[in-house]
Amino acid sequence: MPDLNLIYERNDENLLSSPLADEVVMMNVLTGDYLGLNGVATFIWNLLAKPISGNDICQSLLGEYEIDEATCKAKTTEFLAKLEKDNLIKIHS
Repeated sequence: MPDLNLIYERNDENLLSSPLADEVVMMNVLTGDYLGLNGVATFIWNLLAKPISGNDICQSLLGEYEIDEATCKAKTTEFLAKLEKDNLIKIHS
């Protein structure tokens, strides 16, 4: 499970992506898998363009959306776990 104290960065080496309204659609060129990100996931994906801690992601989300801190941390951890499972993020210690 991701640790929000760690630094994360997106791993988009094998991805083709395109904005679609306020969302992003991506394709893994190695597997042919498609992934669509909703507006909040796209917001996080854009933050991951540069190394950022999980806690800083949460702070940005709290400033942008109406969500309580506990839910924000839980949902951010859940999303980072999915990205990690799909090898879409790099984790820096």
